[in-house]
Amino acid sequence: MIGLIGAMPMEVDGLKERMERRETETVAGIEFCRGILSGVPCVAARCNPGKVNAALCTQIMITEYRPGLILNSGVAGGIGADVHIGDLVISSAVVQHDMDTSPLGDKKGYLSGIGLIRIPASP
Repeated sequence: MIGLIGAMPMEVDGLKERMERRETETVAGIEFCRGILSGVPCVAARCNPGKVNAALCTQIMITEYRPGLILNSGVAGGIGADVHIGDLVISSAVVQHDMDTSPLGDKKGYLSGIGLIRIPASP
């Protein structure tokens, strides 16, 4: 089973609409939609914006549905004119945007706990 998580309705509604044999269940206030998407068993959920909401939704999905893989479906801040709805984009690195220790002398985006600005993605 593949898990699909998005923060906003526009990021998950199309996936849910395309599912065959849909079943919906609410766990901890989050609606999970399970079904078949392009022949693959999937579960999709909207977590709402924010990393805490994403973490909560992800943990519930892991505990309740045990997907072998979880993908984030989202707009990624409008990453480019050459990327369209339905395209698959895989990052090579990520950057923390909601914490800033630059007033303490760090470079903008620096994460002191790991000593990085850009966090490399797994190959």
